[in-house]
Amino acid sequence: MDFLGLIKAKRAQLGYACRDFAAELGLKPSVWNRMENGIDLLPDHIVPTVFAKLSLRPDELQQFRQSYSTYQLPARPPLTDAQLVEKLPMVFRKADGSKMSGNELLKLAERLKRELA
Repeated sequence: MDFLGLIKAKRAQLGYACRDFAAELGLKPSVWNRMENGIDLLPDHIVPTVFAKLSLRPDELQQFRQSYSTYQLPARPPLTDAQLVEKLPMVFRKADGSKMSGNELLKLAERLKRELA
């Protein structure tokens, strides 16, 4: 069993829902979900807390460390221009905090493409 399977199995065995376990760790459920599903790595500072909350036995802890030490995040293909433009409203805001219009975002994307090329 890989470390992700071990985490999920132990969490379920202890009766934690994903949301509840995230709260125990002081994380948003979406952040924990990404970690538990291997989309993001567990930050080093949270690993001891995860160990403690899951009450891992020494052999499970060794298995976790072995599996986790060789884990690599899955490769993600680069975003297409359309996907990038779709995500820009989450990142870019005007100085007053309001959203940029679609046209403003397209102009910004074109400018970035030119400057980064």
